[in-house]
Amino acid sequence: MHDDPLNPGAPIHWVYDPATLEKILSKYPQPEFIPDGHCPFYRLPTGRNGCVGEQALVLLESLVQCKGFDSKDLRSRMYAAFGPDSDYEVEGTVTKDQLPISGPWRPGHLKAFVANFKNNEEITGSKDGPNGDAYAKLVPLVALYAGKPELEKYVIEATRMTHDNDLSVDCAIAGTCHVSSPRQKTGK
Repeated sequence: MHDDPLNPGAPIHWVYDPATLEKILSKYPQPEFIPDGHCPFYRLPTGRNGCVGEQALVLLESLVQCKGFDSKDLRSRMYAAFGPDSDYEVEGTVTKDQLPISGPWRPGHLKAFVANFKNNEEITGSKDGPNGDAYAKLVPLVALYAGKPELEKYVIEATRMTHDNDLSVDCAIAGTCHVSSPRQKTGK
């Protein structure tokens, strides 16, 4: 399972072991309504956004406040939402023995973003491999710019802000352009 803006506070996020997943699902006939979290890394109340949903909300807030895409504003908002004064800040280094943590999880690409932003780096995105967050957070951008020529440019900017690697960018372009395609609307 994955965390995305349409599945906030996913109680079975990152449960990869099939036996563990089967045991959890056997208790709940409707997995979308599991009342408690089973993620081995963090615990959030069901219904609270995870990091992808939060990134989408931050992007949406920026788009509304700026009446369009503004990279500088988005960077500042992302730092405020995921930086040292946020719920995502964990004191010290978390060891396996301390998992799951109580509260939201800041994945590696957001850790890199926070560190790079704090150090005033021009490039804030993680160089590490692709991650679904690269495109899942872009739903508000697609909603505003679908069918407009600037969509791809903004998708690249927003993606590289947290995921500065070509595969993440290519996947984000493919996903957002597919969703915004006129063929999707007409079924042709």
